[in-house]
Amino acid sequence: MRTFLLLFVMFSILSCSNKSGNTTFLKADKMEAVLWDLMRVDELVNQKHQKDSTLDKYGESVALYKHVFQIHDISEEQFKSSLQHYQANPNYLKPILDSLQVRGNKMTSVFKPSTIE
Repeated sequence: MRTFLLLFVMFSILSCSNKSGNTTFLKADKMEAVLWDLMRVDELVNQKHQKDSTLDKYGESVALYKHVFQIHDISEEQFKSSLQHYQANPNYLKPILDSLQVRGNKMTSVFKPSTIE
């Protein structure tokens, strides 16, 4: 009975819904997609800042983060609570980060200039 109860609680914690106002955690695939887009926002803002050092990096990032949350139909609170959940449970976070690293490596290899022999 304890095993069943433990499995039920774990399933409840890991289950997710995208309804606004819901404080459940984002599923791993959704969290990965959101983190990927947030990383892309950071890269974009850094590139813009290299060209224009007067750019308000913080303000630009916040505005674009809000846009990412809208695209994924989540709230900032949902993202933050999900991030805290995944940070508190490294076994669930590691596969997400590994996938992001593989994805980033693929992007790097696509845009890497070829060497002339």
